[in-house]
Amino acid sequence: MIDWWMVAANGLWILGLSVLLAAFSYHDWLAGRTGRRRRDSFKECSFRFPWTTGMFLVCAGWGLGQAARWWEKSLWFVLAGWFGWEMCRLVAAAYRRSKTDPAHQG
Repeated sequence: MIDWWMVAANGLWILGLSVLLAAFSYHDWLAGRTGRRRRDSFKECSFRFPWTTGMFLVCAGWGLGQAARWWEKSLWFVLAGWFGWEMCRLVAAAYRRSKTDPAHQG
């Protein structure tokens, strides 16, 4: 019988890794295309949000699907909480920026 809980839990961290790979690949390509250094493109919000989202998914997936002991689960969920908080902070900062930027006002 298929254990759908484990499929979903492991799917979270695999999805997170695919988000991380896509973010790194795109920003590496963009840095090469524009002639900028990679480290400069990795500081932009267009990289930081997918990075924190991917790390949140990886930590949550490992906490749900791979961690066996209580302290492993605790560690993964603390990390997931930290990345989730960072994700919310980035969304809030983008929202505030959009409210004060006259180019985005309708």
